[in-house]
Amino acid sequence: MGRSVETEIIRAVGTGLDREGLRRAAECLAKGGIVAFPTETVYGLGADARNAEAVERLYALKGRPRSKPLTIHLCEFDHVRKHVAELESMATKFARRFWPGPLTLVVPRGGLDDEMVGLRMPSNFIALELIRQSGVSVVLPSANRHGEPPSICCEEVMDIFGGEIEMVVDGGETGLGESSTVVEIRGNRWKVLRHGAIPEETLKRVAPTSILFVCTGNTCRSPMAEALARHLLARSMGVDPSHLEEAGVRISSAGTAAAQGCSISPGSLAAMQDRGLSVESHRSQPVTFDHCLEADWIFVMSQDHSDTLTEWMPESAHRVALLDPDGKNIPDPFGGSDDQYRECAVRIEESVRRSFVKQGLLPASEDVK
Repeated sequence: MGRSVETEIIRAVGTGLDREGLRRAAECLAKGGIVAFPTETVYGLGADARNAEAVERLYALKGRPRSKPLTIHLCEFDHVRKHVAELESMATKFARRFWPGPLTLVVPRGGLDDEMVGLRMPSNFIALELIRQSGVSVVLPSANRHGEPPSICCEEVMDIFGGEIEMVVDGGETGLGESSTVVEIRGNRWKVLRHGAIPEETLKRVAPTSILFVCTGNTCRSPMAEALARHLLARSMGVDPSHLEEAGVRISSAGTAAAQGCSISPGSLAAMQDRGLSVESHRSQPVTFDHCLEADWIFVMSQDHSDTLTEWMPESAHRVALLDPDGKNIPDPFGGSDDQYRECAVRIEESVRRSFVKQGLLPASEDVK
């Protein structure tokens, strides 16, 4: 049993948010108090991560083993750098895709420190606002005694911790009602430490290295680039092209003005058949936010495509590059002769090879073939 205090309830449901109450709750956190508040998953017990007395009290209240570290909750992605030297590419991909949201990442602190640290950015407005206003690093384990189900509403928190913690922010019943999924990531390897609100199958769809080729209609240049890239990478990795995703690489294509479900153009089909590549099953698709969000590399055929994607999705701009590593546009062969399509295919194959070598996706020896 913790020390006896008068637990104040801050109402943040119904017609409006008690902003003054929220300010006092944030101040309480900053002064070393313990405040329960909701995330999108369950209610948590918040405390200042750098206040040793508050953290020790939190462990005692929950009956949590000291061997189980606490997760730091963030209100902004840029705050990651306060806790780790550098977030590696796989961890960054998961964070960009699922934060704010119910995913906890356990990653190396980096530098000279081999210690791992858990990080999460909840999507609940109350949680984000409290963390932001407190100005401290907040740990937020679920509001329950160790080994018991987590609380999903204010009443459950009060039943367990009423009279032992300073405040509870009542944000109503949480939407998901189950804990976050916890994933440990070291380099490009990841594993689920705790199953939760995000299914493992969803994580698996995001995990592979993802390469997206973009043109206009997704019937000429980008499907040729997709087929040629698939062939080059599969040969380099010693796998069948149909097994590339199992080997950790996903390749796709889309168009900035594409209709859904159109076949590849006859000229592109012939150019690929000349190389023994099967593209008959290709169907066009418009580029989407999810395509760009999940892609590690987005290769476009012209500066117009780059400008369009940057305008639509500026958060993906740093991953967009012209396929030609010399920064030249690859002209659209649409409506041209078979020879023009073949010339375009040669240009695309050379550009894919050189760009992939440049980005480390292919060994340097490929650049001389």
